[in-house]
Amino acid sequence: MIRSSKRKLFAIILIPFFVVNLWSETTVSSSMNWQTGRFSLTAARTLGEGAAPDDHPRELSLLEREITPYLAEQLGNLPWDYRGSLKDLTSRNPSTRTSLENLAGSLEKEWSRLSEDYTAVEAQYFVDLGDRLAQYFPPESNQTFPEPPIGWTPTPRDGWTGIVVYVPEVLPLRGTGLMVEAKPALRARILSDELEVLYDPGSRGSSMMTYLPMEDRTNAEDITGRRPYRTMARGVYGEFPCDIIISQEDRDRIMATESGRRSLAEGRIVVLMDRLPN
Repeated sequence: MIRSSKRKLFAIILIPFFVVNLWSETTVSSSMNWQTGRFSLTAARTLGEGAAPDDHPRELSLLEREITPYLAEQLGNLPWDYRGSLKDLTSRNPSTRTSLENLAGSLEKEWSRLSEDYTAVEAQYFVDLGDRLAQYFPPESNQTFPEPPIGWTPTPRDGWTGIVVYVPEVLPLRGTGLMVEAKPALRARILSDELEVLYDPGSRGSSMMTYLPMEDRTNAEDITGRRPYRTMARGVYGEFPCDIIISQEDRDRIMATESGRRSLAEGRIVVLMDRLPN
């Protein structure tokens, strides 16, 4: 689980921009920072015919009325889980449309201004999904942890402080014979080699895993502590390849320790990737 009090400022990694034209006057774009969990939306509305820069407040009000229905649409493009995007979730389960709309309504305005050429008003909105997802999307199931493996001696005896999973640039996609690039998602899971669910943020109201590029790996300590269990992903799973598969041996080592099971239960997990989406 991401804890805002432990976050540092990282270089911003953006998912590809989504741009929507509203009539011919307003444009909206959004981005996702997978390191901090912040979703941002920027809107610009050209000044109406005959409008002057002094009309900034009125034009901003018009802008905000126009973009409201599109906030949910932009959020809907975000990867949700191994089955696809948030928009796909609402298609499968129409009742979650209300959750998505409530999440969209929670965006806060960060700034508004006139454009540098005085021809448009611009505004930026944001929401920290690491803090809000559990509020608007309650647990979908009750995950129970597997029993500790028989015959395994917990190591280290003084406990792990978290879990760090390194994800290579390409991995086998389970069941396909393909090598693919793993993708971040809001409700990505950790699975064993037998596809046993070890961590599922959707089952206990957690938010999302923290993703970091390899060059920022020292920042993982804020979440995983000074002595995390370190492992490497062996594959990925899903129509959207976001679920991370670890080896059965890693699964047993983690589950053999109280500290390993607690790290999973508390979401003290960091995923290191060679590169994040840009």
